[in-house]
Amino acid sequence: MVGGIIPLVHGASPDLITPDWGFVLLAIGAGCVLFDRVFGHSTSWSRFTRTGIALQHALARAQSEWVSALLTLDTTQPGKEELRELLAVVERLYSKVHEIMQEETSGWIGYLAEGLEELNSTTVTRGSRSAVPGPMTGTP
Repeated sequence: MVGGIIPLVHGASPDLITPDWGFVLLAIGAGCVLFDRVFGHSTSWSRFTRTGIALQHALARAQSEWVSALLTLDTTQPGKEELRELLAVVERLYSKVHEIMQEETSGWIGYLAEGLEELNSTTVTRGSRSAVPGPMTGTP
């Protein structure tokens, strides 16, 4: 975006900056987009954030269930039934965290497989183009 504004700034004040810097900034922006596309930083960050929010939600729910279970206690020393109820809260939290982590790992593996498949198809396509006979190979 800044690369597109540079010629306008040059038009308003020619001594301030040369319009050639617009091309340089556009190339840098394209390089950043390419870098992100190849290494997937934006995708990784959004998945990291989404997973973190899901884990925080699971923890908040477990904390709420824990407090609710504690408030139903009649005494300061919980009996076996109360302990089972508290343990059930911990087990539900563990199951939810395990589920979230499995989903994220499966998604990550799928994303990695797609990237490898794309790389493989790009490599095969480029390799087959270089094998096409032409005037440089000396064949008709």
